[in-house]
Amino acid sequence: MVGAGGVGKTTIASRLVSGTFIEHMMTVGLNIETWSVVNEATGATVRSTIFDIAGQSQFRFFQPRFLLGTEVVLIVVDVTSPESLYNVDEWLQMVKDIPKNRWIVVANKIDGVRAVSDAELSQFAAAFGAPVCHVSAKTGEGFDKLIQTVVRLILTVADA
Repeated sequence: MVGAGGVGKTTIASRLVSGTFIEHMMTVGLNIETWSVVNEATGATVRSTIFDIAGQSQFRFFQPRFLLGTEVVLIVVDVTSPESLYNVDEWLQMVKDIPKNRWIVVANKIDGVRAVSDAELSQFAAAFGAPVCHVSAKTGEGFDKLIQTVVRLILTVADA
């Protein structure tokens, strides 16, 4: 997971792993979570490791090496903060070697006062053909779709 500091990457990771909202302080450098989910279509268990890369620029020097072997990238933006979308270019540079068909734009904090429109998100994601998943790490809204999208991409990569 990549994105600006404060967009909710760690909270999203915690909700994926635990199924509940856990409020977090700023991630320092990197947070690693292990996540397992059962694919409802096949009954297979999909296991993954989530590398939640801190959004602050002082951690950039070592972060790219954690992207090696990445199967799916979650580009997280905060819909209450236009800056999180407008300043995402450095993250796109960091993940540029991961095929774009493995990218997912995660629009977090949909429970808040929106400052980024669906049209802006769609236009942003369309530039590289990524799906958009609208979520609230706080309420859990949209997580079913996010999980389905991640599992589908992981299985697609595994079949390739």
